[in-house]
Amino acid sequence: MSLPELFPFELSIARLSESHILNPNLVDHLDGHIPRVAVYAKNIAEAEEFDDKIYEILITCYYHDRPRIHDGDDQEHGKQAALLISREPIFRCFDVPSMTFAVEHHADRVAPNGKYPIVQNYIGQKGIDLHVAAALWDADRLDLIRIPFFKGRVDPNYLSTEYAKSFANTKKHLSNYKCLNL
Repeated sequence: MSLPELFPFELSIARLSESHILNPNLVDHLDGHIPRVAVYAKNIAEAEEFDDKIYEILITCYYHDRPRIHDGDDQEHGKQAALLISREPIFRCFDVPSMTFAVEHHADRVAPNGKYPIVQNYIGQKGIDLHVAAALWDADRLDLIRIPFFKGRVDPNYLSTEYAKSFANTKKHLSNYKCLNL
């Protein structure tokens, strides 16, 4: 899928997702965060050859934080994002189970097996393409450095894909946060 072909789809998904923002006053989870996650996810999809799921990946990127109520600990926003996706009629032609799984679990702190919540620890989920979750998970983790708590570093132990692990904390990655003085 070439970028010119993808652009109209991505733009329409971005606009549609904006209609689902619950709190337009968020600081850490809107504006720059959502588009950066989408860019990172597209890079991951290309490098890891998840291109066949690019539509699903972009939908999850634009929806994953839309139902957030506040920037702090908001444990329900992933479930709310999954509901938004599952109820949107235009998404029925896509892999809805994989998209809803990805957004519902994108902020998990512990995997079902008690380990780091990287995507590999969810293997065995029937009917779920974990590539969708891996792209969203890693793209969202790569953007955590915008939050002061993370001190401008991403822990590669929490990343699922080789691309994200090799990109994290590089000059190219950190250059996206120049205004944060990282």
